[in-house]
Order: sequence, then C-alpha cells, then structure tokens
Amino acid sequence: VTWQAKSSPRDIGKAGLMAAARRIDVRNVARPTLEELAAKTDETVKIGVLGGSVVSALCGAALLRVTGRALDARGDAIAAFPGGSTPLAALELLKKAKLKWKDVTIVPTDDRLVPVQDKASNVRMLAERFLPLGARVLPLTGGDLPPVEAGKAADARLQAVHWPLDLVWLGVGADGHTASIFP
Repeated sequence: VTWQAKSSPRDIGKAGLMAAARRIDVRNVARPTLEELAAKTDETVKIGVLGGSVVSALCGAALLRVTGRALDARGDAIAAFPGGSTPLAALELLKKAKLKWKDVTIVPTDDRLVPVQDKASNVRMLAERFLPLGARVLPLTGGDLPPVEAGKAADARLQAVHWPLDLVWLGVGADGHTASIFP
C-alpha cells in the first residue's frame, strides 16, 4: 500500500490537511469508522479529521484493510510495524478494530539491542498494545546479545514466519530515519 500526501500552505487551515492516498480524499465532513474507511477501496471517502489525525486514520485504515484481507484469504496474517512514537496514533486506532487478533502475528520492523522489558524496546510497545487482544508479537532478539549474535538470532526467529509478510510498515522519524537507519 502506497500513501502519497499532497499539501501546500493553502491546503492547511480551516479545511485541515488535504491528503490523497489511493484515491481516498480527506475533507472536513462526517467521520466514518476505521472499518468503514478500510472497506473503501476505489471510491472517494471523505473524513472529518485534521492534521496528524488524517495520517493516523489513513494508516490505520490501510493496516486494517491489508490485515483483514490476509485473514480472509489465508486465515492468518503477519505484519511488521515500526516502533517509536511515529506510529502510535495509527496503532491505537488499529487495536480498536474488530479483527481475529489471535490469528495475527506482529513483528517490529527494527528494534534496539535492549531487553524486551526496556522502555526503549519497540517490541515492548507493540506487545503492550496487541498481546492483550490475543495477537502474537514476535521479538527480533532478546537484547542481551552482542550485535552480530543478535542479528543471527533475529534471522533464526524470522525463519519461522510465513513469507512474504502481508504488510511491512516502515515509519520515518522527524530527522528522516527509518528502521533505525539514520541519515
């Protein structure tokens, strides 16, 4: 799923942030539920959210759509989500969706070499949100290994995962980093 945001200083203001993504038109009108937004594929959808809420709603809808389609097609789904603060609003919306969470596996797109219980751990953030719903959250590494061994451990854990993944979402930090690769 590719999202393309279009905005200019004239687009931002009372009408909110104008964004276009796979023919989803965002304007200041009635707000559908995440499930209703995700169900729209080729038709125009108008939602009444502003600023960062637009991005969160669109990302949440895309995550729900792709995950739901995988569940419908195969009976299970596997998704890779970013950590940090960038995805939090979209993940909060997604976790409210009515999915068969017990059939969903989530892996972080990257993680820090810290224990899983550490506040800086991306898998901890994902686990706190999705384990209570019944999803399986697969850590890449325990965080207590040297970098080369941690990489080998992550490779071994990922061998047990269904490939290709149904969804991979790479977040981008304010400084332009993605997947812990900094500019």
